[in-house]
Amino acid sequence: MLYYMSICISDPLYVGSGGILEMNTQVGGDSSPTDVLIIDGGTATGTTTVRIINVGGVGATTVEGILVVQATNGATTDAAAFALETSPLPVNGHGYFLVRGKLDGSAPDNWYLRNLQPRPGPDPSATAIPVLSPAALVLLAGMLAILVFRRSRRG
Repeated sequence: MLYYMSICISDPLYVGSGGILEMNTQVGGDSSPTDVLIIDGGTATGTTTVRIINVGGVGATTVEGILVVQATNGATTDAAAFALETSPLPVNGHGYFLVRGKLDGSAPDNWYLRNLQPRPGPDPSATAIPVLSPAALVLLAGMLAILVFRRSRRG
């Protein structure tokens, strides 16, 4: 059995200096088990690359996403403090992105693995679209090329 860890940083300042934070995650839906970095009452700045090790996850559609960095007790995180090493992270046709904050604007300094991206607009929580994996995009492009070729041969 794999145990997931929570690492709590209570120092007033977490400064990423280009390092890698490796996290075990069963990549699936919102409630998937995962390691969590907790920033307790401080500020996260700099840049940290997040490497997700998928531990048996089969992918699933997310709403809020899988919480991987939690800001508690007034902690804040800079918009560029964390970046996913492989983005999108492909898992069985689902492309996961590392995003900051919940769709409704609450918990703005938490970071989630999410496979729905909000469309730009006044209310992003009401207009989410699914993200296709790179493999699915290649397949669609190939199908389109075949259709165009067949149509051009008909004259």
